[in-house]
Amino acid sequence: RLKNGSSRVISCQGLLACNNKTTATSHSPPMNHTYLQQQIQLKYTEYGFDKGWRLWYHPISVLEKSPQVLFLGINPGGSGHNSNHGVYSQEGGCAYMVEQWGSNSQVKDPVPELFKTAGLDIRTAAISNFVPFRSEGEAKLKQNPHYKLMLSWCDNLWSDLLAELSPKLIVSIGALPRDGLRRVLGKPTSTKEDSSVSSSRSACRFRIDSYRTGAVETVVSFPYPNGRYRLLSDNFLLPYTQKYLNHARKS
Repeated sequence: RLKNGSSRVISCQGLLACNNKTTATSHSPPMNHTYLQQQIQLKYTEYGFDKGWRLWYHPISVLEKSPQVLFLGINPGGSGHNSNHGVYSQEGGCAYMVEQWGSNSQVKDPVPELFKTAGLDIRTAAISNFVPFRSEGEAKLKQNPHYKLMLSWCDNLWSDLLAELSPKLIVSIGALPRDGLRRVLGKPTSTKEDSSVSSSRSACRFRIDSYRTGAVETVVSFPYPNGRYRLLSDNFLLPYTQKYLNHARKS
């Protein structure tokens, strides 16, 4: 169920439509990948980004199998695009399994371990970021002079994409996608939250939003697992991580 109770939100100039004349029906047309790429590139230029962008972290074929789980991060990080990495999609497999990120190969990204701990198959999940545009950290992203306009566009983008994908469970990392999903999906039926969990590093928030109508039933939100939020290694945070992963497993 999307915001304002509608089952389909036409936005982003019809990103999912086969042409601009397509209207919403109960049988939406297949995702128009070429048109979607063009629109992201257009907004990438319009908003003044210069470090690249990417959308799906897996082959397009994953989207064609009606994935029940969607993972959403904040935005792509780094100083620029790696030619060995995907842009619109990663046709070689799940990016978390086939790509090497960063200069330290000993540092493991926590996302695959989160999936494993929750008993979810990362290879069958849709994986993306709420914002497709790359920046060197979230602080840099927020410094973009078009930040608010960009967020509004991303809200519309995910309204369309969620209507097309219809995942049952969404797992998000970070405040930006957590709050963005609330704007897109509207007020949840119920919420369970640990909002003042703190360790020696900082306070952080874990949250579950449940919906009784529409395709999306559960949104499980975790804090961003950087050096401050070691979700699977911090002895204080680990019980909360396991608690919320258990909810994801049951969804």
